Amino acid sequence: ALADGLVAQLTADTSAETPLAAEEDARCAAEGMVGAFGLERSQALFGGTIDVNDLSTVGAGMTGDERNTFADTLIGCVNIAEMSVAGIAESSGGVITEEDGACIAGKISDDTQKQMIVAELAGQEADPSAFLGAIQDCVDLTALMREQLEATGMPAETVDCIVGALPEDFFSSLLTATMAGETPSLEDPAFMNAITACMGG
Repeated sequence: ALADGLVAQLTADTSAETPLAAEEDARCAAEGMVGAFGLERSQALFGGTIDVNDLSTVGAGMTGDERNTFADTLIGCVNIAEMSVAGIAESSGGVITEEDGACIAGKISDDTQKQMIVAELAGQEADPSAFLGAIQDCVDLTALMREQLEATGMPAETVDCIVGALPEDFFSSLLTATMAGETPSLEDPAFMNAITACMGG
């Protein structure tokens, strides 16, 4: 009965960022959690309203071992990397394609997904380095930048100058902002400085 109640709550939220909106995934997680934690502890942890999108609240009353158990159970039911990458792709404004997303998600291991979930359950920021590395492996960000600049009619030599003037951490900073749910903006000071330097003010 407790698992049924959890399934009803989880599937009621059909927003794109909800990892357990599908009935099959929600039941897998709900029954897995109740089985892993036992009825009494499950009632204490999940007896009220549970918002799986707010993991810091879900995990606030958990021990470290319980957070690990929760994460193991969750990634056994749904690929969290695919959900996260879908959100990143949406925030990128079309820069990261569906094909890119599949490549990125394929490089995110279960261990990395678990670390991300456990961190969020503990109310901490997840380490973005694995996602940043996967994105940079799968997407030629410099080429994308060139395409966007050339599409504005900018001469090739000016594009070369701008791309060459960008600091080494420009793309990783841009990606970190995207992963935080921010829409990438070319009004970044580093980019504007490169524009100024290469276009003579």
